[in-house]
Amino acid sequence: MIAVSTGPIGANKPGATPWFSHVETIRSIAFSNLGFSKSRNTWSDIERSKGPSADPILKLEHDRDENGERFDLWFYGVSAKRYVLYRLNENGEPIPVKWSSHGLGYLRHEKKDDEDGGWERGLWTGIISAANGKVSERQLCEKYADQYAVSKYTVTSPTLHRRLTQINRKEAYSKQIKPFNFILVGQPTETGTNERPIHPITKFTTRIGEAPFQSFIDYNTGKRYSLDTHLYWKTLESVIHDYLNHPEAKFANADSAGKMKRRHLFIEKVKYIGKEANELEETELLGLGKDAYVEYLPAVTRVGKTD
Repeated sequence: MIAVSTGPIGANKPGATPWFSHVETIRSIAFSNLGFSKSRNTWSDIERSKGPSADPILKLEHDRDENGERFDLWFYGVSAKRYVLYRLNENGEPIPVKWSSHGLGYLRHEKKDDEDGGWERGLWTGIISAANGKVSERQLCEKYADQYAVSKYTVTSPTLHRRLTQINRKEAYSKQIKPFNFILVGQPTETGTNERPIHPITKFTTRIGEAPFQSFIDYNTGKRYSLDTHLYWKTLESVIHDYLNHPEAKFANADSAGKMKRRHLFIEKVKYIGKEANELEETELLGLGKDAYVEYLPAVTRVGKTD
């Protein structure tokens, strides 16, 4: 089986037709039919045209069992960059070996759940079980109904620190949030009177589960909230549901499973923004601000009066 880093061979969602039913999409392919050389670890016909210094298209996974033998690895993908490689034990149960943290890595959990990728491993085990019809998507998500989406962030900008005034108010200096201290950030579920999301920010605690029940301020307005605070924090149940149903934007049939169809793009306008972004981590956690990207405007030619 081949997993391609540039995108999925086929995307699938729990409850949809199992990926192995899409025989026209995913087939068993012999290395020899691809011109693959085990000694060189390259796809020879294509690699030669890429040049000697290019990275190989095909990569062998080196995971082995207790006897030193390579075991069969299975692939399951939700969308590009959201996938898992797993093996089956003697009872046919999935054991994740390698998985993507894309879209999940920003979340924090109690220390005991974060050790050795514990909670992500458990989630991917559940996702595979849902894909194979062992549990429903609803049952999978409900396991996380009493947990919240919490992220850790460092106070690195004067603007953010000023917005913490309401949290620091009446606190002794030793207990105030200072520049370069950690804070905890939630994902919004409610909107304010200005129709903007109420984005919770609260004091850092190692007991992650307590964060949604602390007083917090709204990142967008600086307003302090102290009552029923957990109602403003998105639950992991909701986050995982969105994760599993994340549409693959590069394809026309983004919400489908199986064979993907490329989306055709038509250029209406060219806007030069470059690859750099300001406050990238803050943007990922708190949303796009008006100054997130640097825009390069075309040069203006001034026409003056001539004699």
